[in-house]
Amino acid sequence: MSWVKEVIDASRDLASDTIALRKIKRSLLTQCQLNGKLLSEFYRSRNGMTTLRKEQIAGRLDVNELEAVLNCGVPFALISRKTVTKKKLEQHRIRAKSIEGNNLEVLLEKVYLMAAYLRKDHDNPTINLNSRLINLYKYNRMLIDLLK
Repeated sequence: MSWVKEVIDASRDLASDTIALRKIKRSLLTQCQLNGKLLSEFYRSRNGMTTLRKEQIAGRLDVNELEAVLNCGVPFALISRKTVTKKKLEQHRIRAKSIEGNNLEVLLEKVYLMAAYLRKDHDNPTINLNSRLINLYKYNRMLIDLLK
């Protein structure tokens, strides 16, 4: 095999990997934006919203793409090298300083766990659904910021 053929094959492999990573990033961003629509409806009218509607929103959160990406071993640094900064925390009004410095993978896992738990146990009377949805809304916005 000539060296030209090897270069061409390597270029094709890199291009297909880049396309695959772009598709993964796009599907993550789309799912986060969809969840963001539900959560923003809650956030805008949270004080006047019924408990039933809050439970419906929590039950309709979608986590399929988040779970798939977390389970397949994607190189997250190739999707986004952004991290959670103090400025971003202030911008999204997040008080949890513990997430400062987190990368895409860590924040993605946190959002996945929060959303998956709410989907499964949204009707639990011992949890503060309002607080959980507010936190998920803010973390999801931060995740979208890291994906853009």
